[in-house]
Amino acid sequence: MLFAAFMFLMAPPARADGPPPFILKEKTARWVVHNATYGVLSTTSVHLNGTAFGNVQSFVDGDMSFSSGIPYFYVSEMDVSQEDIKANPKVSFTVSEVNVGYCAQQKWDPEDPRCAKVVLTGVMVTITGEEADKFKNAMFARHPAMKYWPTSHSWEIKKLNITDIWMLDFFGGASILDLDAYYKADPLN
Repeated sequence: MLFAAFMFLMAPPARADGPPPFILKEKTARWVVHNATYGVLSTTSVHLNGTAFGNVQSFVDGDMSFSSGIPYFYVSEMDVSQEDIKANPKVSFTVSEVNVGYCAQQKWDPEDPRCAKVVLTGVMVTITGEEADKFKNAMFARHPAMKYWPTSHSWEIKKLNITDIWMLDFFGGASILDLDAYYKADPLN
């Protein structure tokens, strides 16, 4: 308890252009997920006979005016990761604060524990209707080049239904985050 109190007192104040204090784990994870634009989607590979396969994947959790905390993806079934997901929809998605530029500003190496890394694990699902339209618009707002990708590739919107969250954002080891607290945390305030 004394160590936690000490760490809270030593926590840097939240900044308008940076992450929340590291002691606010769920809010930090939401901030990273909201501000990042890509991560590594890891699947159980069909083409590599069950070996883990990581693929850089653009995503959004909303446009810059709202945040859901849920990664949404604009994907084509032509992507090898989507072939893997058809066979086994359980995936991990890793997002690093290095993606946002904050770690470089602090002169931290991407592996420095203070440079937050969030691993979201769950099941990938295809969505349609209003939800798909909302997040397709968010995707195009944050990744404008996607609007011009070939329509012949049959793009669709998928999301990760999160079951577990692992995060490392400071010295002393990683944290397993509470899903309810994660969804309640507001990265915009």
